[in-house]
Amino acid sequence: MIHHLMTTLLVGALGLSPVYAEPLRFIDTQAQFDPVDVNYSATTHTMLQEMDRVGISRMLIVPPPFPPRTARAYDAEEIVNAIGDKTDRFAFLAGGGSLNMSLLETPADKVTPEVRAAFRARAEAILALGALGFGEVTAEHLSLPTMKEGGLSHFHNVTAADHPLLLLLADIAAEKNVPIDIHFDIFPRTLPTPERLRAGNPPELAENQAAFELLLSHNRNARFTWAHLGSDPPAAHARAHARVARATPQSLRGIPDCVKKPAPYGCAE
Repeated sequence: MIHHLMTTLLVGALGLSPVYAEPLRFIDTQAQFDPVDVNYSATTHTMLQEMDRVGISRMLIVPPPFPPRTARAYDAEEIVNAIGDKTDRFAFLAGGGSLNMSLLETPADKVTPEVRAAFRARAEAILALGALGFGEVTAEHLSLPTMKEGGLSHFHNVTAADHPLLLLLADIAAEKNVPIDIHFDIFPRTLPTPERLRAGNPPELAENQAAFELLLSHNRNARFTWAHLGSDPPAAHARAHARVARATPQSLRGIPDCVKKPAPYGCAE
């Protein structure tokens, strides 16, 4: 409805007849499967129908950042099988169902050369399967009570933002010239968890900005797409930006510690 209205207004402004107008097309940059319904091929068929209906030319499928030992997680292999020959309409990132699990379940002081080699091998295998980059990964992902991921709980995931495997992923992404889609809730200081977020989250949200800055400055050739920027308590001036490419530590400077009640989190009272 909206894209037809916008097209009509544009056509009118140009003095053209609607019969010659091209419909407004756009790219959906984040779509996910329902892990409960494992018939992903049928899901992509439904997606195509809906894409044609609303005017989506291409869709990027990105698995969520699954926590370790999630039985119904999916990743690159499942996405490739579901897409089939529809690569003109679908593209994907991957690692949410594998790399992110390794990242969350491996203590930073347990990252051996063997662990690094296995992590790199998996990252390279993902790209060999056709992924355009890595995602979703996270170092701090709050659980939102109002959200579910296909019947799964909306988990709180946390690890050090400067975890050795995240630094390695930044190096691999820079080397391969592909982006990392990181979902990260940033806290420039430790603060009590707001009342409405206490279900599923720790009672206190620990400062994590310093480690995140170390990640972003580790390899300046690494490109990050930062989701959640603008919805976190400190990101007042950046609320309109859902994602920021090539984020740098300098982009975090000057952000106030807390702003009263920006959606959806707000500040602890």
